[in-house]
Amino acid sequence: MWEEMIDSIRQFAPQYRLPQAAILGAPYLAQHYGQASFVWPPLGSLETYGAYAAMVLIGLFSLLPNVLENKQQAKSWLKWAMATTCVAFMLYAFLVERYVISVETPANGVQTRSVGFRVEPRIRALYPDKNDPELLRIGGLEDWQIQKVWTPGSVLALRMSLLSTFAITLGLANVALGAAARLKRKG
Repeated sequence: MWEEMIDSIRQFAPQYRLPQAAILGAPYLAQHYGQASFVWPPLGSLETYGAYAAMVLIGLFSLLPNVLENKQQAKSWLKWAMATTCVAFMLYAFLVERYVISVETPANGVQTRSVGFRVEPRIRALYPDKNDPELLRIGGLEDWQIQKVWTPGSVLALRMSLLSTFAITLGLANVALGAAARLKRKG
């Protein structure tokens, strides 16, 4: 599988090789070197293997342009990939904007965490007028504390949604690059 991905990158036009390789390595680099939550969302316990899962998914997406047989197919795929990349990016941006929360802490400055879709009913009953950042401050920043304020299932679902929309956005961008490279090739 890795050899096929490397061969598919080699056969693309030179101007597409670097962006495609950068997209493939983006999850790993963002997890280890990125400070912005928009680049790599805080995934709590999923962060350990999340970057590797995203890289595999993006790598699989980069194989898709290999099935293109002619320039007409490549043109169609390029349009489709660009449109779906935009939709996936908008969904990812919405999730980050709504469910990734930054709070100021006295000891560690600004801390960013992803929460869940649904607040535990007993917490909502105790704090009916508190918003998500206030609930995060009250509940705590550790994973186990977040899962006591928001339902554990909704926390996991949100984090899986962040990871998958991130990987799908980059994977579809890779498909668009591959289709564009196929258009540039002769034949």
